[in-house]
Amino acid sequence: MSPPRDSSWHGAAVAILIAGPPGAQEVLFIERAHRPLDPWSGDMAFPGGFRDPRDDDALATAQRETLEEVGLRLPAPSRRLPWRWAFHPRDRRPLRLVPFVFHLAQRPALDPEPTEVSATVWIPLAHLIAARRRQWLWIRGILPWPAPVRWWGDRRIWGLTGAMVDDLVRALGGAGRGAHDRLDLHR
Repeated sequence: MSPPRDSSWHGAAVAILIAGPPGAQEVLFIERAHRPLDPWSGDMAFPGGFRDPRDDDALATAQRETLEEVGLRLPAPSRRLPWRWAFHPRDRRPLRLVPFVFHLAQRPALDPEPTEVSATVWIPLAHLIAARRRQWLWIRGILPWPAPVRWWGDRRIWGLTGAMVDDLVRALGGAGRGAHDRLDLHR
């Protein structure tokens, strides 16, 4: 199922940016700004956010949010990953989160918006693909079951972002292969 591609669509979208040549590709993550009432404050995420009434569709949401958060105008996406259910943080109503993958020849210059982004972090795609990098941890007080987690230094990639990393690895054919330089970004 794919979300409607019209102005009646309600949800969120993210941009998964992969930059660099095969064998040396990196994925952009943002560390969300630290805000008192934000349940995802300080978490690692992809640029993105909620649909604005002016957005024509999920792709427009991902492109607008990326421009607002890191100052980058995006080209056409290479692909769209499967959407995921999420919940609105205020009223817990379900919404669709749509991830788009964008391939860039090299790392772009970024201009993070400090009220939304405390840091931008490029992580090698090979690190994300390596199965040994994925762990299952209890995150006490948040989930009643173990969650898949990847680490980059002391930064934790988990939750919906972690699930989308898993989807990305599967979509690129990297699960269990370890051959990150042969991944087809344009399938």
